[in-house]
Amino acid sequence: MLAVLESARLERLRAWRFPGTVWWVVACESVMAPDGNDEFLTFFASEFRALRRLGFLLTGDWGEAEELAQEAMVRTFAAWEQVRHYQQPAAFARKVLLNRHRSLLRRAVVEARHALRAERNEAQPLPFSGEELVLWQALRQLPTRQCHAIVLRFCLDLPEAEVAASSACRRAR
Repeated sequence: MLAVLESARLERLRAWRFPGTVWWVVACESVMAPDGNDEFLTFFASEFRALRRLGFLLTGDWGEAEELAQEAMVRTFAAWEQVRHYQQPAAFARKVLLNRHRSLLRRAVVEARHALRAERNEAQPLPFSGEELVLWQALRQLPTRQCHAIVLRFCLDLPEAEVAASSACRRAR
């Protein structure tokens, strides 16, 4: 959301100080709003601090909070022609921030899962070969719950009812 322009193009310069040592400069309302309307500039000034605080409460890190708030403002600005007519445009920006945070959390979980799986695969030498190796590699490709069900049913020869009970799901019909 930082707009840095050469001084010849600056029509108006506004600076706000937020917690910490960061100075935000939003410049040139004609760049932000080509129709000369500084509605978004006013919205930014009034809502950025609250978005940044929300981001901090979610992450516990001011740097990540700033990035979340900036991204929420960028996406809000991209949709501003529609959002400006909402009764509460700040609610849209908050929703964008929350959705982005959820997305980052999901991505982190997936990355951690893949890192753990890769670590497990590299850490242990495989104690089998031939058909057992093919079976093991096929099982590694399945989702965790399916893998558990197949191993319990066909490798340990447990009855379907017991497999279903241990997997917290219904028995197939």
